[in-house]
Amino acid sequence: MKRIRLLVMLVAAVLLGTMALSGPAWSHGKEKKECTKHHNSMGKPLTVRQRHLLKDYAYDHQQVGEEYLLKAMQWDLDLSKALDAITLTKEQEAALVKIVDSRVSLWGANADPITKDGIALKDALLTDNVSEKDLQAASAQLAKDIGESAALASQMVKEARSTLTPEQWAVVKDLINKGAAEGDDELKRLPDQVSGLVGMVKELDLTPDQITYLLRFEPAASRPGRQQAKQVERLVMSKLHRILGHDQMEILKAYLEPRMGRAERMKREQAEAWVEFYHDLDLSQEQLDKLIELVSGKQKEIVANTDAVTRASFALRDQVLADNADPAKIRKAAQDLGNAIGKASLLGADMIKSAKGILNEEQWKLVLAKVGEVQGQIQDEVRKAPDEINAAIKLWQDLDLTLKQQEELKELVQREILGHWHRGHRGGHEHGHHEHGDHHENGHEH
Repeated sequence: MKRIRLLVMLVAAVLLGTMALSGPAWSHGKEKKECTKHHNSMGKPLTVRQRHLLKDYAYDHQQVGEEYLLKAMQWDLDLSKALDAITLTKEQEAALVKIVDSRVSLWGANADPITKDGIALKDALLTDNVSEKDLQAASAQLAKDIGESAALASQMVKEARSTLTPEQWAVVKDLINKGAAEGDDELKRLPDQVSGLVGMVKELDLTPDQITYLLRFEPAASRPGRQQAKQVERLVMSKLHRILGHDQMEILKAYLEPRMGRAERMKREQAEAWVEFYHDLDLSQEQLDKLIELVSGKQKEIVANTDAVTRASFALRDQVLADNADPAKIRKAAQDLGNAIGKASLLGADMIKSAKGILNEEQWKLVLAKVGEVQGQIQDEVRKAPDEINAAIKLWQDLDLTLKQQEELKELVQREILGHWHRGHRGGHEHGHHEHGDHHENGHEH
């Protein structure tokens, strides 16, 4: 399910991002570069029609976003309730932690070749003369290494299952099946989501100057979300102080604070880097129109390949979690996933070739440099993953929660944290819908 959401976001980034690639934009802490080849540096406001289109799409998108959030919160609530139903003993809990801990170094060893395989596939896609044979070879190697990682995961699942009672495993399996069904339902909605986004972008028909205008201002709509996040953060901390002792709170803060600060800093720096990239690329109106038309013309193929890759990954997941997992079937499912990735890469190669023909040589160099930068960021995160897993395990061990504290934390999640989000988003949805309807009735702009 998360993979599908990521794909929808990716398509949105390609479409809306290509519009955003069209000119100068603000950059925090840096002097703005002169860029007058194609654009008015101050930008141009949207027309009334365009504002209405954006508002209507944003309203519909907000409703979809709230549905996703409520489903995610419900999933967390179901998981918390399932943990209540499982009621692990101290011995089972220690055994499960040991199983995960024993695999951390192996995960790192398996993640490294998969990352390198992804880089090799990317390099094959970006070469001047893309070879179908090279793409298939890179995809096959990726599938092989994914299969090795899946076999490791399957063994870990087998050991975890042997630690649980049949009744406990049945609860876990029920949750897995619910997640799989939800993923299938979301996959069915993907074509409508992509076509709706493509249709909106084409109908909006923004000029580079209008995109410049949009990029110069931080959307006010994001401020309520940040305020709500801060409110939830304060609520969590106040409740945690009542559950955990002083030493436990200090341990938790020592773990959370540097990670939260680093995440916020990275988010800000990456946003600034993307804005600067958009500024430097400086697309013309003609290039912008051609890039949007390129994605629009390939939307059916994008959806079809996304569907194939996602279903193949679902099939691999099912083999890993099977009651009597068969290594041969796992390898076959991984090979099928590699074949699906290979076919999708052929579409990617075709679209990259077309995009390269739209951009000039300098613009293409900027794109390659940005791809390399993002690739480096991904490699850094993969390298950090084993240490982060070890840190999380150590945190759990150092906190040494009593059974009473564990129960109180579950209560905090179920009734306070999730309940707060449920109430807030349901209330916000009903309020927004009411306002939306009232404005229509009175003939006012909403």
